[in-house]
Amino acid sequence: AVETSNSPLTQIQARLNQLNLLIAQAEWETAEEQLPQIQQQINQLPLTQAGIYAQINFAQSLLKGRGYWSTGSDDALISEIEKILLSARVRAEILSDPRAMSYAIGRLGSLYEVTQQWTEAENLTRRALLQAQSLVNAPEITYLWQWQLGRILKAQMSEKSGAEQIKYRTEAIAAYDEAIKTLQLIKADLSTIDRGEQFSFRERVEPAYRELIELRLQAMPQISLEQQLSRNNDQDNQNLDRARKTLEALQIAELQNFFREGCIDAPVIALDEVIEKTSNQQMDADGYAAKAAFIYPIILPDQIAVVLKLPRKEQPLPLLYYSTKVKQEFVEETLLNLRRQITDPENSTEPFKEPAQQVYCWLIQPAVALLRSQDIKTLVFVLDGFLKNIPMAVLYDGQQYLIEQYGIALTPGLSLPDPKPLDRDRLSVLFAGLSKAEGFSDLPFVQEEEEQIREILQNGQQHSFASLENFKREDLQERIAEDSFQIIHLATHGKFSSNQDETFIMAADGEVSVTDLEQILRRNQSGSNSIELLVLSACQTADGDN
Repeated sequence: AVETSNSPLTQIQARLNQLNLLIAQAEWETAEEQLPQIQQQINQLPLTQAGIYAQINFAQSLLKGRGYWSTGSDDALISEIEKILLSARVRAEILSDPRAMSYAIGRLGSLYEVTQQWTEAENLTRRALLQAQSLVNAPEITYLWQWQLGRILKAQMSEKSGAEQIKYRTEAIAAYDEAIKTLQLIKADLSTIDRGEQFSFRERVEPAYRELIELRLQAMPQISLEQQLSRNNDQDNQNLDRARKTLEALQIAELQNFFREGCIDAPVIALDEVIEKTSNQQMDADGYAAKAAFIYPIILPDQIAVVLKLPRKEQPLPLLYYSTKVKQEFVEETLLNLRRQITDPENSTEPFKEPAQQVYCWLIQPAVALLRSQDIKTLVFVLDGFLKNIPMAVLYDGQQYLIEQYGIALTPGLSLPDPKPLDRDRLSVLFAGLSKAEGFSDLPFVQEEEEQIREILQNGQQHSFASLENFKREDLQERIAEDSFQIIHLATHGKFSSNQDETFIMAADGEVSVTDLEQILRRNQSGSNSIELLVLSACQTADGDN
């Protein structure tokens, strides 16, 4: 397209796409070779909205390469980028194009943010935001400048003290709150919103949530858990509650981005209510008290923070907070090392005790005395980031594993579909197994797995069990559509990824994509016919990325 198109605009757009690809792949030398010709072509473009967007795109690409380009000084580069963006703003004003004006002014604010010219950055960002808010149906632009304003205010906050610092923090939190609200309006596919403004979830969505969480936690007083209990401050409670709800919103946004659609609304019950209800029961089925505490770890750039919720007695207890100053890179490196150790079949228990104890010190150790004094029996975890790939049972205090001291539960968020126990005397199970699949090693124990499930069900008189050996996609679809199975157990290979196109399970006749699997399972999701438990049983069905 670069060489064959007769349209100058098409040529420059193709070259800019190529430049961005080279930058993404860190091929700086090849990318730099493209700059002079792109600059020359941009200067020759006619006065159009597309031409203005090309200028802004080129300026952003130049800024991304700051520190990597081999020629010219940093001051000269910043000056050149400023010149391009000022030209784009003037051209947008000549065209009376408010959308292009918002982009040009906002990106100039971005440049001044990078160079820490805070007053100019803030003023331009506010102007760009007002321009974006005057447009009809432009939430994706509004979000960019709300988030940018929050970052600029947050950066200035660190240079202030006393009342002035509180003022900047309050304004920064307000800007971030508005940005998150705007994101929630956007909802659907966050990666293809507007021409020239493609959202990368990791780069342009997730950081906004985490920066807001960090701001809220910075406002927390650095006092002991016991002091927090006796203080029971409403403002502290609100900050912590909003911090964990922000992370909950991030996890929902991740799912929406993955499935390219909004999540299905369903009646839910707050996790806190589940914990209170469980903790107020005298005994569980085995005769043990079920007193549960709720642990919500949050991984931030310079710390790992934990929000702790204890079961109340007569009065509601405050949310509690503790943190450890540690770089995110070290946290993730430790978790990755622990994951490798516990999944290596050649390892003894010794190699993973050290990283397991380190994670214990971050998540549990600061609260040990309080958990004991409250007679906590069960720990309920809502995990963040790479922590989801670590079984909490393996955390180690130097003498015992966590599973030896507490019951452990995992939940994906702050709310759940209203939980009701299964009728254990009337279980209906569909087992679908596949021992051999092309491209995967054999699963040698599928038959034994099926036999053990049969043995479990033989203890009840009214259980039903159906089996599909070497199942095909159509077989699975038909059986799930025909019968009201409460439990679906799939013993087959799968691959899981944050990329929807690389997420599937295997059937005898090929891959079943995650969207196809969703449709197959959803066929029986009405009222009392809903599937209560889905089991994916094979090595890589427990594997993936963050």
